[in-house]
Amino acid sequence: MAKRVLAIDDNSDLLELLRDVFAEEGFDYIACARPRDAYQTARSSAPDIVLLDVMMPAMNGWEVLNLFVLDRQLRHVPVVLMTAAMADAERRLGKLGLADVSILSKPFDVDRLLAHVNDALGTASLAEERPDRLAPTGPTLLRDDHLP
Repeated sequence: MAKRVLAIDDNSDLLELLRDVFAEEGFDYIACARPRDAYQTARSSAPDIVLLDVMMPAMNGWEVLNLFVLDRQLRHVPVVLMTAAMADAERRLGKLGLADVSILSKPFDVDRLLAHVNDALGTASLAEERPDRLAPTGPTLLRDDHLP
């Protein structure tokens, strides 16, 4: 059965490019261009992995990720954050300790993207056997005021 990828990004050109890449690689692909719809789309589509843009209008990727972390169905889905602000994303993510979240620097080439996806999917099955991979205190809220 093909793995299902959910891509959340406000850039429709990138979503179309990702559709072509993942179709060629044999993945099921779902695109979500509106961050406010991302949570419901993820709940209804049951993705195996989520590609999530960090910098989006109205609701940023950190806010979307927070909804996923707090949801029992979605908290175990690997997420690849896509961002041009790599240093900021690494700093934020380092404070959260979420094992199933990685960062891909924009712009990226297809080979790097696929390597991130395949790596995340390869570790996802191991993580499902270890529900303790979230911080021992439970889900961490991803608020800006949580960071120094």
